[in-house]
Amino acid sequence: MSFGDGLRCAGQNVIRITAPLLSDGSGYADTSGVTISAQGAVAPGDLKHYQGWYRDPAGPCSASFNLTNGLSVSWL
Repeated sequence: MSFGDGLRCAGQNVIRITAPLLSDGSGYADTSGVTISAQGAVAPGDLKHYQGWYRDPAGPCSASFNLTNGLSVSWL
């Protein structure tokens, strides 16, 4: 599904699992220290889909935000 300047791959229900992070001049954003498993309420056997959402004021479609590639994780 088209969303911002990218494609939303992570599904219908969006849950913020970390506080917003600030990136440096090269685009690197340090971790917040919050564990994804605790904040996202995962259980063994869950299949969760993750995708980063970030501000992108100079994006190609002028939506001012974009998304990272999606990642699916099977929790053991």
